[in-house]
Amino acid sequence: PWGTRSRPARPAIAKAGAESCYVVALADGGLIGLNTSGILRDTNVVIPAVTLRRVVGEILAHGQLRRGYLGVGVYPVRLAPALEKQVNQRFGAIVVSVEPGSPADKSGVLQGDVLISLDGESLSRPMDLSALLESRVDKNVALKLARANTLHDVTVVPTAAALRFVGAP
Repeated sequence: PWGTRSRPARPAIAKAGAESCYVVALADGGLIGLNTSGILRDTNVVIPAVTLRRVVGEILAHGQLRRGYLGVGVYPVRLAPALEKQVNQRFGAIVVSVEPGSPADKSGVLQGDVLISLDGESLSRPMDLSALLESRVDKNVALKLARANTLHDVTVVPTAAALRFVGAP
């Protein structure tokens, strides 16, 4: 289970220093993750090994940490009862803004559309969209959306949105 966890864990260990960082491993040598107190003030957090592998691989391959970018602002919305039954989910992500020239704009996504799924995976919250775009940079993505309570399938190609770190050039 430790090798597949993608969210940080809070270990029950004593705080070693203001911004300490060390490896957390199993007795057999298996890597659990990297403990740090530099992410959250006064809190130790273990960054899971699966996250470390993904992030380091991305930096080695591209020189930076990239995220898929559609160019939309979204907000959670309750689906109409008929649409809820049709797609078998209660919530979607309503598009409140579309950046001109963005991948979403080029694919015909409009303000007011409700995003239902990305590559068949449910989009019920804005953070679902961010998570699903992580590994889909420069790849064709099937986006299911509702426009005026009618379902539409759109193909969109997310571009890379480089993450900038505080203090980085």
